[in-house]
Amino acid sequence: MPQQPEDRREKLRLQLPMPVLLKTPTGELHGMARDVSIAGAFVTSKVALSVGTRITITFTLPIKDARPFRSNGTVVRSQQLGNGNFGSAIAFDDVGEES
Repeated sequence: MPQQPEDRREKLRLQLPMPVLLKTPTGELHGMARDVSIAGAFVTSKVALSVGTRITITFTLPIKDARPFRSNGTVVRSQQLGNGNFGSAIAFDDVGEES
């Protein structure tokens, strides 16, 4: 049985799916984030985002009394997932509580 490649990412990642709002230069769209860390997230949506697109992402961690967070970021990878869905890896510039 082949071995799985080692995950070399340094930041702790949350594997729980959570809804997100993405603001792009062409408008807003809703998606689902997974694999979220302080450094970035993987987001699935019905719209393909081009590599290099600047976005603002807003999400709330799925825990009791959580406040919404907002971050600016850049799409660093984009792929078609099937069933009309697309995936985008987003690198965050910053993460802070939404005011």
